[in-house]
Amino acid sequence: MDMKAFAFNYDSKTQSEREKLCMNLAYLCAGDYNLTNAVILEYVSLLNEHRLDDMLEFTNKEMRANV
Repeated sequence: MDMKAFAFNYDSKTQSEREKLCMNLAYLCAGDYNLTNAVILEYVSLLNEHRLDDMLEFTNKEMRANV
C-alpha cells in the first residue's frame, strides 16, 4: 500500500498523537470486527467529497490489485 496517500502535514506534537492513536486503534481493532466497523464508519463519515472520491479510487485500485 502506498502510504503517501495518508501523509499529512501536522506539527510534530499533533503528528505524534495521531501516530499513537493509530497504533492504539490497530491494536484494539485486531480481531474486534465491531470496533473495526465503528472506526471505519467514523472515518468515512468525516471525509469531504473530494477526499471521499480519492479514497474510493484508491481502495478500488487496491482491491483490483489483490484479485
